[in-house]
Amino acid sequence: MPSGNAAALAPVHLVELETERAAERIDGLDRFVAVEALVRHRGVPVGWVRIPVTNGTCSAADVASALARFTGETDTAVADATPNDAWPPVTVVVCTRDRPEELSRCLDSLEAMDHRPHEVLVVDNAPTTDTTRRLVERRGGVVRYAHEPAPGLDHARNRGIACATGEVLAFTDDDVLVDPRWSSVIAATFASDPSVVAVTGIVLPAELETDAQVLFERYRSFARGFRRKRARADGPGTVASRYGLTGDFGTGANMAFRRDLFERIGPFDPALDVGTPARGGGDLEMFFRVLKEGHVLVYEPRAMVRHRHRRTMAELRRQITDHGIGFSAYVVRSMKAYPDERVAFTRLAAWWYGKTMFRMLFPKTTPAGALRRLGVAELGGCVIGLSRYRGPRRTSMSPGVDGRQFDHAP
Repeated sequence: MPSGNAAALAPVHLVELETERAAERIDGLDRFVAVEALVRHRGVPVGWVRIPVTNGTCSAADVASALARFTGETDTAVADATPNDAWPPVTVVVCTRDRPEELSRCLDSLEAMDHRPHEVLVVDNAPTTDTTRRLVERRGGVVRYAHEPAPGLDHARNRGIACATGEVLAFTDDDVLVDPRWSSVIAATFASDPSVVAVTGIVLPAELETDAQVLFERYRSFARGFRRKRARADGPGTVASRYGLTGDFGTGANMAFRRDLFERIGPFDPALDVGTPARGGGDLEMFFRVLKEGHVLVYEPRAMVRHRHRRTMAELRRQITDHGIGFSAYVVRSMKAYPDERVAFTRLAAWWYGKTMFRMLFPKTTPAGALRRLGVAELGGCVIGLSRYRGPRRTSMSPGVDGRQFDHAP
């Protein structure tokens, strides 16, 4: 077994365990330092545990001990609360650019869902070849193709809004594998509460095979816990002081909205996220706008997907830098859009930058050196991002729902 800093980044074997099944030994783990398991109770995800590996084996006793922590859990799956015929039709939107192999795996997981969506819409963003179009055409069925020539993830998302026909739009990424219950949980969550306009879910790792993938989970996991959260602003006052850290509700790899919401508050800001100088922040800004405009957002961890993290350290450093840039760009955009939130966002940003610096100086876990380097990358990105939001003019428009146009100006 590796030791010291090497052990901190050694590969981790991912499994799923059921509380109702008898604990069994897990063998063949010679190259892994630990097992990390998603625990389900009656099929519902309820927690995440780490189990030690000794001499290439995870003992049945250790597995049983891990499962014992969840014996009091009960099945409260919202997906079981509403009859299927009451669920709204769901359009799944997958934005992609020149990654046909990852897209194919994502589509495979979508086809394996227990609730067939109304349609799957693949938005091909500024492609350099026709490979994605041909891949989608071979799939047929409910999978449709849409082309978005303007580069930028939010441009692609807005193309999805314009082309979708479902009542609910569920967005995910091409490097994601969805849980078989993903679509059904999303549909049932919206059906169970008409006031809910946005739903996010948990994002777990698809693999922890490389140093970079393990380090990402140590530094900045996408997971936001296994407890359902419901958020709505209390009155017309400042919202940023309470909900400005909208990343606490999830990420763009797993989010869904009622389609008519975009007619009321506008689509995604195309000056944000991947493919723009802002490098990110499109999902954060949309979550904040939903709450600022007085709507309800629900984080439902039973709507689960798995994300394939960056595999190399160079890719990870770029990603963390981009997270910093995107966060600051989101803050600047929101301050421009909502002048009454400027003081709250200024305080929030100062607190966040201070927290990032503290984490950089005093990492909570090992390897400290690698974590510090990521902290430096993120903090540097935060500084860069203060000048990266280049909001469109009032004449900048993108296709809206049913051919209507949306003004993107803040």
